[in-house]
Amino acid sequence: MSTLSVTTYERGFRGLWIGLVVNLLLAVACAPLLLALVLVEDPLAALPFFAVLSCVCGPALMGAFGAFAADDRPAAAFVAAYRRGFLQGLLLWAGGAAVLGVLAVNTVGALSGDVAFARPLLPMFVVLAALVVAVGSFSLVAVGHRPGVPFGELLRESAALAVRRWYLSALNVVVLAVLVAVLLVKPGIGVLIACAPLLYVVWSNAGYALTPQEDR
Repeated sequence: MSTLSVTTYERGFRGLWIGLVVNLLLAVACAPLLLALVLVEDPLAALPFFAVLSCVCGPALMGAFGAFAADDRPAAAFVAAYRRGFLQGLLLWAGGAAVLGVLAVNTVGALSGDVAFARPLLPMFVVLAALVVAVGSFSLVAVGHRPGVPFGELLRESAALAVRRWYLSALNVVVLAVLVAVLLVKPGIGVLIACAPLLYVVWSNAGYALTPQEDR
């Protein structure tokens, strides 16, 4: 077997192993949310409850992104990143969920006719929701990518990059939307199969945008 074949095999095996570890640890970290998704027949009908419960996902994503960045021992890297970025991840997710909740209420009201003045603003609501998701994904990666940088500075930088690198932002929004859809329909499949590869795409895109051009 050639050296190239061995290297490719090792990389593939390592990728599968990291994906398995990340999926399992995400399932543990997000267990309350996953249990609720399994027990509740119509999650959309209890959206405020699930929005609050989903805050466990912020620190969990910090852990997943830390595992992706590690050269080895993905489980230890996940736990370390989870603990180190717990507060930032929780605040980012809670803030994003709050803004998305307000936009969702206005969107539903505009579509139903209850908030008539909001109907012309529907395109703006969609753009703002996509921007919130994009900035959130960039910020979560930035916290682990640039340790020691003040949180406010990272947030401002992530917002600027999300607009400037709009194509990467759009891809992250689409990938995360697909992941959420899978989790809502099939939580088990979403956690055990879809989470790691889709989140890796988000992490790679945000990491590429956050890396200075001269360092690429």
